[in-house]
Amino acid sequence: KKTAFLASRLVQEAEKATASGQAGAASTARGRGKQPPKKSAKVAKGVAELDWAEVREAVVVQLLESAELDLCALWGHRAPDEALVHLYTAAATAVLEQPAALKGSSAALREALWRLLSLAAVRYGGEVGFVGAVVSLVLGHEHLPHHLAELMRHLLDEHQAARLVAALVQEVTALSPQDMGVDSAAPKNVAAFLVALAARAPLMLLANAELLLDVLASDAYTLRCGAVSAFGQLQIAVAAMPTPLPPEVADAASGLIASVVERLHDTSSFVRARALATLSHLCESRALPTDRFGPVARAADG
Repeated sequence: KKTAFLASRLVQEAEKATASGQAGAASTARGRGKQPPKKSAKVAKGVAELDWAEVREAVVVQLLESAELDLCALWGHRAPDEALVHLYTAAATAVLEQPAALKGSSAALREALWRLLSLAAVRYGGEVGFVGAVVSLVLGHEHLPHHLAELMRHLLDEHQAARLVAALVQEVTALSPQDMGVDSAAPKNVAAFLVALAARAPLMLLANAELLLDVLASDAYTLRCGAVSAFGQLQIAVAAMPTPLPPEVADAASGLIASVVERLHDTSSFVRARALATLSHLCESRALPTDRFGPVARAADG
């Protein structure tokens, strides 16, 4: 437990100091930088001496190795303390929050992060903390939608955690624009996440298509645009699937094109343009059935 605590704190403080140092350098370069507090400066100096970028992956892997132990045996064959599970989640999210940490990152580091988060959520019962952490990441970080969609696919492929992924998507899609706060980027981030998820986990999203329909009825045009693009991405995936489709997704698959066509009459010009662009993309991708050419062309013309 002490090893996990120290490694987790090292990751969190190192990422914080690295981000602070980068922000300070940029501010100073613009000529209006302020001297950081002595404590922050001391931590930043220690991180610089450590060369965190070089050792980040090794520390994360070491933390993962501790999570892969049979921790339940150490707790009398019950789930580990919630505080310990939180250490793993907090360390992984600290790395994910920093764009520089993921820019050019190795596949091994990303895989270690996915496994660290997955083990905390699936093996050790940290589902609630995991969902909350990922929702915050989706809303607050524009560089993460595609990475988080990869995490969802990892959960589905490696842990068969369809229930957990569906619960997370439900949390995200249930948020109203008001729930997302004053940050205007949050709806855009949610939209990007849904499109990326449609590309990486189409069956899961088809099985929960009602969640996308809720987004399609959102007051925020950005979210409606994202839902339209997600429906288009799902149609491309469906066109590439062998027939017959699984019965649990067949009904949803049959209504994908209609959901896009309906948005040709949206009150927002941005959504109408997105619907036209999505239908055009379906044609270019040969994902629009030939018997739908006529009806779609008439709808687009009218």
